[in-house]
Amino acid sequence: MPRPRRPSFALGAIAFAALASTFAGASTMGCGDLLIDALVPAESVDGGASTTTGAGGAGGASMTGVAGGGGRGGDAGGLGAGGQGGAGGAVQCAAPDTACPDGCHDLSTSNVHCGACGVACSGGSSCQAGSCVCPQGESRCDAVCVAVGSDPQNCGACGHACSNERVCVDGQCEKGDCAGEEAICGGVCVDLASSDDHCGACDAACGAGQSCVEGQCACPPFEIVCGGGCVDPSADAHHCGGCGIDCGASECKSGVCGCGPGLTRCGGAGCVDLELDEDHCGSCQHACKDGEACDEGSCK
Repeated sequence: MPRPRRPSFALGAIAFAALASTFAGASTMGCGDLLIDALVPAESVDGGASTTTGAGGAGGASMTGVAGGGGRGGDAGGLGAGGQGGAGGAVQCAAPDTACPDGCHDLSTSNVHCGACGVACSGGSSCQAGSCVCPQGESRCDAVCVAVGSDPQNCGACGHACSNERVCVDGQCEKGDCAGEEAICGGVCVDLASSDDHCGACDAACGAGQSCVEGQCACPPFEIVCGGGCVDPSADAHHCGGCGIDCGASECKSGVCGCGPGLTRCGGAGCVDLELDEDHCGSCQHACKDGEACDEGSCK
C-alpha cells in the first residue's frame, strides 16, 4: 500500500491564515473577545491587520469618560479590507451636571441650557428647577417678562392694554388719579413740565441732548438746537458759529473756523500754505503763471 503523502507546507500556511482571518476579522472589542480585554487596557485599541482574504479587525472604542478617537482600524492585506476605526469615548460630567456640546452644565440652573442642552432663557427670565421662569410678580408676554400688575400695555394679562386716560393698578385699568400737574400718557402718570418723553404734551419727545424745562425742550447753557439736536456752536466743526456752518477739515475755535499752524484760510479753498500753494502764493487768490512754482510765498 502506498504511503500517505504529508500535507504540503503551503496548504498548512493557508489553513493557518484562514484561522487567523477568522479572529482578525472580528472587532477587537466585540463579543467573544475576553482574552484581548484581559490583556489590553479598556481604552482605544487598534484593529488587527487583514490576512490574505479576511478583513482587518475593527478598532476598539475609546474608554467611556475619555474624550478622543477610538482605535485605528486594521490594515488591509491581500484581498482583505481594512478594519473600521473605533468610536470616540463620551465625556462624563460630575453630578448634577450634564454633558452639552460646549461642556458640562447643570440643566436645573443654567440659563444657557435650561432643562435640556441648547434651551436658553431670555426676556428677563432665569432657569429654576429646569424651567425658564420670570421674577415674582411678572408674567411672560411675547417672550418678555412684564409686570402685569402695573404695565398699562399688559394690565392683568398679556395684551390687555389700558386706554390713554387710565392707569394699571394691581392688574386693573382704573381712572387716573395723578398728582398735581401730572397727566396720563400711555396709561402712566407723567409730569408734562419735566418729562423728556412727554414734554408739554403726551408723546412730545425732546431731541438728542435736550431736556424738558417747564414744558419746553431746551438745550444746556451755551448750546443751540441744530438738526434736531443740541450742539456747541463755539466748537462744533459742522455748526461753527451757527447751524450749518461747516469748517470741513478745519477746526472750530470760539465759533470761527480756523486752520492749523502755518496755514491760512482762503475762502472755499479751505486752509492753504501761502508759502507753497501755486494758486495762493503769498496771499489768497494770487496764482502763479504756467511753469512757475511757489517758493517761500513768491512765484519763481
